[in-house]
Amino acid sequence: TTLLITCIRSKIMSNEESIKNDKHRVLALYKFVQIPSNELPTIKQEIESTLRSVKARGTILLASEGINGTICYPEKLATSDGIERKEGNPNDDDAALDDDDYDFVVNFFTSHSYFSGLRTRISFASTPVFHRLKVKTKTEIVTLVGGDDEGDECDQNNIISQHKEVELRNPDPTKVVGKYVKPGKEWDDLLNDPDVVVIDTRNKYEVEIGTFQNAISPNTDNFRQFPDWLHRFANECKKVN
Repeated sequence: TTLLITCIRSKIMSNEESIKNDKHRVLALYKFVQIPSNELPTIKQEIESTLRSVKARGTILLASEGINGTICYPEKLATSDGIERKEGNPNDDDAALDDDDYDFVVNFFTSHSYFSGLRTRISFASTPVFHRLKVKTKTEIVTLVGGDDEGDECDQNNIISQHKEVELRNPDPTKVVGKYVKPGKEWDDLLNDPDVVVIDTRNKYEVEIGTFQNAISPNTDNFRQFPDWLHRFANECKKVN
């Protein structure tokens, strides 16, 4: 029995080490979409189960206002699953895709009733870039009204009780949006307009790596600090004018 357990452990460790050395896809995703609070636990469980099936790592934030996160997973697990599924069901719409184009994780999210059309960006890494998988239900996917990004997960009762407060303090991002600017001439004209102020809303570490010319940095450590800075900046602008 001891020998059998030792062999099983050795095999598991060997498989985990093999996965660590495999090429990984790094997937960043987000979508603002209204999700009923009572459905969040079921969706959370569905996401976590799916991501664990391909040894994914990283963090997914799920809230009544949508989904946001970045994860990584072994490329061969995400693509091999798709190849097997297509062979088993040649009539599936995805069968028309090339094997190299199919990604089981991306397909899971984009085919979900709530997350169809979500924004994604894929990059690659030679090893995992995160230590473990975390799927959290929160009051917001972009924290603006407090809370701790690294804190414990909000329980469902807390989410429901705070939801009205969030609605009062923040506009619905699925309904209240700014003007979208197209890249190219429209964006360049905006930057060159002397009456336009460009604010880089990223944290100070990201701004130090690179930013737009003449852009103003709020010098924040996290996005929760941005609303207070913006109010102070607006008041200063009013005094000048």
